[in-house]
Amino acid sequence: GLARAARARLPGVPVVLVTGDAGGLEAQALPPGVGVLRKPLRRDAIAAVVRRALAGTGAPEGVGA
Repeated sequence: GLARAARARLPGVPVVLVTGDAGGLEAQALPPGVGVLRKPLRRDAIAAVVRRALAGTGAPEGVGA
């Protein structure tokens, strides 16, 4: 998808996906360091996932609710 294409073109670029249905995202393998935010968004979850993404540690387990 888009995250993989961005990473292929710009290795190491921080990626955070935002979705209303993260169930499908959790089931598939995401590239290392991709953060995921689930809607409805909360400020603390946004801040945490963006911080991890910028630090290079925004793994899928960073899903915020």
